[in-house]
Amino acid sequence: MDEQPTRFRLRPYGRRLVVLPIEESPTVQGGVIVAPEHVRETPTQGQVLAVGVGLDGTDEEGIPIAVGVTVVYAKYTGTPFTIDGVETLILEEREILAVIEQPAARSPLVQL
Repeated sequence: MDEQPTRFRLRPYGRRLVVLPIEESPTVQGGVIVAPEHVRETPTQGQVLAVGVGLDGTDEEGIPIAVGVTVVYAKYTGTPFTIDGVETLILEEREILAVIEQPAARSPLVQL
């Protein structure tokens, strides 16, 4: 998804957010067999499509999460929900482990 959505039809209730899971594309090198779809790892990163009240910075609890950022969440969490043919996850704030930010220009961690 190249464009950052500004408005999403699904608005989560409370301190929840809607995430589009990011599937890691398998790297295929000579002689390596790619595992079937049902054996692949569950995604643990996703792009935020919508945030509920409280996560948008309207209250003083927790850290606000912006639409369009990438978050890391715990495996096997969230409620799967399909809207307009797009498979999303509805996560609670406590299931978010980290927000992936762009490294600073002079950061020693250029690539993760």
